[in-house]
Amino acid sequence: MADTHTKKSQMLPVGLESLVDMLTPYMLQTAQEALWLAQRAQALSPARILEIGTWRGGTAALLAAFGRVVTVDREIQPVLAWELPEYRALCPNAVVEAVGGDAGTLEVFGQVLGEYDLVFIDGDHDLRSALRDWGLYGQMGRVVALHGIAGYNYLSRL
Repeated sequence: MADTHTKKSQMLPVGLESLVDMLTPYMLQTAQEALWLAQRAQALSPARILEIGTWRGGTAALLAAFGRVVTVDREIQPVLAWELPEYRALCPNAVVEAVGGDAGTLEVFGQVLGEYDLVFIDGDHDLRSALRDWGLYGQMGRVVALHGIAGYNYLSRL
């Protein structure tokens, strides 16, 4: 099955940089951070990916180019990157399942419980929430990546 995902990601009609450029307005990562994540995801060839923290769906769409994504957020936004016509044209087989709810609840935990090749924790952007999400979801992933765990303006507080 990993071979299928490797071929799928290698068959992107555009390079990773172009895909990242298109999706960056729909994510809180910088283009450099998103490219780094995309390169690792491509090398991993994940079948299943869990994302904690959706916002506008840019990272979920990026990761869906490599495997099926389940993404969790309190509020699923009305305009999501994986629904954009230009994205669908590039990644017509991408699958994203959005789960609305607080990732810290047992209800949401139960909805997404399973094994994932990649877990991307990018929820509430504070250390306390990141530690909670790590404790709940970290063990579900073969590989776990975290983003934004020290707050939005942590450099200004140092």
